[in-house]
Amino acid sequence: MGAIWLTAAAVVVGGAFAGWRRHLFPGGWAFALASRFAAERRELARARTRVRGLEGAARADESAARAELAEQEQRHRNELRTRERLIATLNNPGTGRRLGSLGEVTLNEHVVVARDAKSVRHTLQLAGLGVEFDWGEESYYVYLIRTDGRRVRVDYPRTGVSSDETEQKQRQETRYTEKQVRDFADVVRDAVAQENTFRARLPQRLKETEAELDRVREDTAAQERARERLAGIQARNKDNPHLRDAREELEAERRKWRVLTGKMPPG
Repeated sequence: MGAIWLTAAAVVVGGAFAGWRRHLFPGGWAFALASRFAAERRELARARTRVRGLEGAARADESAARAELAEQEQRHRNELRTRERLIATLNNPGTGRRLGSLGEVTLNEHVVVARDAKSVRHTLQLAGLGVEFDWGEESYYVYLIRTDGRRVRVDYPRTGVSSDETEQKQRQETRYTEKQVRDFADVVRDAVAQENTFRARLPQRLKETEAELDRVREDTAAQERARERLAGIQARNKDNPHLRDAREELEAERRKWRVLTGKMPPG
């Protein structure tokens, strides 16, 4: 059964090959396969191969030049987007990345979010924010002081309070040491200092980045070089004397074949 299958496959492949030969060298089986026409077939095939090779090289050169132009255009767009995004971020920095939290306070690069003793949620800009630490009998306090003087107090229940009532609370809520609260208050102060520096430098950074955006927008030299190279290759390929000669030679061989067989072969 296997031998029969292989034989059938060989017949199919052989038939396909013969049919393709008749397409390339039309006029009958003898012209496509017989040895006495081998020289004519060889000359026609050689002319085709030369044209195909030159056309392929021309397409490859043009394709590479197009790819280079596309790459330069994409690079330019990316550089523009990078600076545009930076300008947008400088103009509207948002909350920034998260720096840490303790209890009801979450600290970000540009804002601090706090829930006060009455469970009111506040979002405070770090720029110009004051931070104070204090303590009472049952809690430590962090005061976040706005630039207009208004204060937001965050309570941190203390560890080590010994009354029965507070011991019962202690089992139900998180307690904090003085060091924990003081250290976190210092972290907030450091973030405020960094934000104040960021805001002080912001006008100059915006000015520099906008100038850089203008420079990048105007700098299209790499794209122009790539575009000129592509145009040069296209012009060279259009007027390539080697390709022109090869095509003329192929046409001559095709006409010879038509005289021989009465059929014009494909190019």
